[in-house]
Amino acid sequence: MFRDPTGLYYIIAWSFANSYLEPFTDSYGNVDWDAFTAVDSFARAAYSERARLIARGISQDSIIVRRVNSATDLESAWSEWLQLPFVHELHIFSHGYAGGPIMAGGGGGAFLLAADRLAWSGILYQGTHHAYPGLPDGGRMISPFAGIYGCNTANGAWAQSFANSQRVRVYAQNFYSSFSHNPRIFSSITHHGTSHDIYLLSFDGFSWLTGLAGRRTGLTNTTGRGVVFTPN
Repeated sequence: MFRDPTGLYYIIAWSFANSYLEPFTDSYGNVDWDAFTAVDSFARAAYSERARLIARGISQDSIIVRRVNSATDLESAWSEWLQLPFVHELHIFSHGYAGGPIMAGGGGGAFLLAADRLAWSGILYQGTHHAYPGLPDGGRMISPFAGIYGCNTANGAWAQSFANSQRVRVYAQNFYSSFSHNPRIFSSITHHGTSHDIYLLSFDGFSWLTGLAGRRTGLTNTTGRGVVFTPN
């Protein structure tokens, strides 16, 4: 009763900056991954997405959360994901730029453009599965897609090329991505907090208020998960 009979899988990958590991690494080079995962913002965004999927009624057995330690590790992860019968959603939480997501230690975007195509599902949901109510696309994701949440991943040819090579819809960010407690209005998170109620999205349209130097207010997300690229 706890398995998805349709065989659909939801992949959530997250990476980090190696410099963030220093406080969690002992003198022998051993990393306390549990402590790091609890506070790292990319991990928190990844597990927030997992919680949202579960709230949508997705079986926990159908959700894969994978820490990606390097560009080489991304290749290993991709080999694992190629074995899945159907992939319905892929979410990648990491640093990024116009050349795609950046894994710990650098790289990753070029590999993804050359990677074999995942077995993306062609199944439409029956009913309403709300992800981001009130945003474009109605908050409903009814066909397979990849969400790439790193900064500026929409600002170049990478996102369209990835959509073309994987033949799937791709969402990417057209501005600097920020961690926020709200998907529509920027609400800053506590650095090194542990809550899983956060998003990683690009916010724009900010204004500066007199007397609040250094604080940005009114940042909004008007594109939902990001700019959408459809394969051509």
